[in-house]
Amino acid sequence: MKSKLLKSIGIAILCLAIVLGNVLAFSLGTTDGVWGRIDSTGTGTIDATCGGYGKSTSATYTMYDVAGVIYNTNVGPGGEDEVYTRKSTVCAGDLDGDMNWTNWTRTTTMDPTLLNSYTGCASTTGLIISKVYYDDRDNGTDRLGIQIYNGTGASVNLSGYSLLVFTNDRDFTKVDLTPTNNIASGGRYIVATYNFTDVTENQTFTANNDYRTIVLLKNYTYQSIDGVYFGAWPETVQDDSLTDENQVRYGRPETYGFCPNDAAGFELQSGFGFEGQENSNFEPAEGQYFPVGRFCHYNNPVWSASNKLDQVPLFLTINDVGCPTGQTYEPIPPVTTNDLTFEYRVNLVETPNTDPTCEYTPDDPGFPSYGDARPNRPGDLGPNRNGCADGVVWTAATNTQRFTCRIDATHAQEYTVSILGFTPITAGGVCPDVPVGTIQFNQIYTAETAKNCFCVYAAYTQGQITPVVLRNLAAVGVENGILISWDTVTETNNLGFNIMRAESVDGEQTQVNPELIMSELAPGDMFGAAYEYLDETAVAGVTYYYWLIDVPLDGSLPGIHGPISAIR
Repeated sequence: MKSKLLKSIGIAILCLAIVLGNVLAFSLGTTDGVWGRIDSTGTGTIDATCGGYGKSTSATYTMYDVAGVIYNTNVGPGGEDEVYTRKSTVCAGDLDGDMNWTNWTRTTTMDPTLLNSYTGCASTTGLIISKVYYDDRDNGTDRLGIQIYNGTGASVNLSGYSLLVFTNDRDFTKVDLTPTNNIASGGRYIVATYNFTDVTENQTFTANNDYRTIVLLKNYTYQSIDGVYFGAWPETVQDDSLTDENQVRYGRPETYGFCPNDAAGFELQSGFGFEGQENSNFEPAEGQYFPVGRFCHYNNPVWSASNKLDQVPLFLTINDVGCPTGQTYEPIPPVTTNDLTFEYRVNLVETPNTDPTCEYTPDDPGFPSYGDARPNRPGDLGPNRNGCADGVVWTAATNTQRFTCRIDATHAQEYTVSILGFTPITAGGVCPDVPVGTIQFNQIYTAETAKNCFCVYAAYTQGQITPVVLRNLAAVGVENGILISWDTVTETNNLGFNIMRAESVDGEQTQVNPELIMSELAPGDMFGAAYEYLDETAVAGVTYYYWLIDVPLDGSLPGIHGPISAIR
């Protein structure tokens, strides 16, 4: 059987229901999410120590540029002697925060006078970071110099502008640029630590060593924690507005000898946050991604292995659901209104930071490679180099929330909402209507000592899409073929698997297995299993690309995982 599969990074569900050019748009209002009890069994027990919940007002700002990494995907400048210079053809700031190496020229020529010059773009839409100079001095305090360039065509006043200078993904120094200064069009503004010579600084500052990431933004306000509660919880503990990020925290902070009882201690704990979406009047088509909120894992160090969070329920509500124009919304019991509330189990997969190699590393076949330009330390993930990354898994909704869109007296269609995936976002960022960047499905990876935040996207679907969640997917050449192996985390709604193969990423794909590889789990089982399949038809010396396809029980669209490659 031959089939041309869609290119997809998580699930290729979205070649969807846009039939004959007739797009039927659904509507929705605001969304919100509240947390239940940590490891709750419904009997009043909280397994994690120091459990508490609260809410926070997110940081606000307008971002202009990032030199370094804010999404735990690469190593930023700093940590060794180096100078990064933005290429003259790159005329926009890096709002993705992924330190795209092709946009910069790196040199290890440590000449401070390099900060005094830059030939840049004739036209930029805003201020950009044009150079980063980092001197990892063995005999004294490290030096950091940052050059800001104005190619807007007009003078820019620096009132309200700031630099956030990160030493890891959580800790930073805020440097407010001098509000009385201006940068002329085509001009440069240099911010540097006090110990430079031969540099005409416009402004100096003092910060710690081991600088990592520099963010240029405007009108920054800090995240503020309020409404912190500890002690006995009801089963559903929060009921806060959309302007708040609801948080659940646990564990004794390493710097505390006791469980926190104030906002400062609460902020040092590990835990999860969720902020809903304001009504943007976005009207998605069936199967089209739309944002339902921002999820964060505050992956802070806590004391003692007993301070463990296994899972916590998230109650996600999508308000004012509406059918396409001309169709009538009808709730299906137990739904009684046009507000849908789904209960998800958010699971934390903690990994020891003392392991010589980490479970989730760039070398793991189940983890996407981000092309780190430098050698990784054993067990290293992300820019902060503070230990092993952890995993977070969202299981399928544990409850049914369905509605009918009635066309006329005899024609109607049932729908629900399915979570489709996650994209990285800054801790205070706003999730766009259309996702930007790589979509990850239920399992995401979070760096230690970091605020790891993701936009959560869903879609209106005719059946609940609950594809398989993979832990690993690998292919390796062996004596008698190529062995494809995979481990699943959950397989809710899964009938089995097919394996597709091609000789190039864009090549014609052929199903390898003659019969469906049946799931080893009972329908609805929330746990995973391990699988292997030997492709004995692989020809020696040929590189093959493989995709794993999971086949849902309910006939909904399949999940597509891969590609991975191997040579026999």
